[in-house]
Amino acid sequence: MTAKLLVFTLTVALAALASGVWGSDPCQQYANGCSTPFHMPVFYKTLFTPSCNKHDVCYRCGAKYGISKSTCDSTFLHNMDAACAVHDAGRRDLSSSSSSSSSSSSSSSFSSSSNGRKKRSACTVIAKDVFYEGVHLLGGLFYRGVGETESFCSEHAARGCLPH
Repeated sequence: MTAKLLVFTLTVALAALASGVWGSDPCQQYANGCSTPFHMPVFYKTLFTPSCNKHDVCYRCGAKYGISKSTCDSTFLHNMDAACAVHDAGRRDLSSSSSSSSSSSSSSSFSSSSNGRKKRSACTVIAKDVFYEGVHLLGGLFYRGVGETESFCSEHAARGCLPH
């Protein structure tokens, strides 16, 4: 393994830990992860689990702190996009280090297409079109209103799962 690849791998691993992609998830104790209808398998479900856990807590506790369903949903998409950026950067840098090309790669989860428009990565497509649209359209059934929130919502750890 080259020194450059080793440095890159360690950088991605540290960024993933800092973003909650890997490692301990304090929100997990209050959530059920990325639930899907009929427990269907979906790409990136494991990658998005910390984002799903925060979203679950937001739906169950957000109203207590004046956080709307819309804010929970937009924060959910933002968290998944951040996870995709780390994931996609790792994939791009690994593929570019194995090729003989000396071109630099972008750190975004988007790439430019031939017509200048941004092309989304598979990860960001699944985040937006499957997970976000699913909760945006159907999540209203699960968002708890004021007075319906869970007793654990006052716990410091649960409050740390909410958008700031």
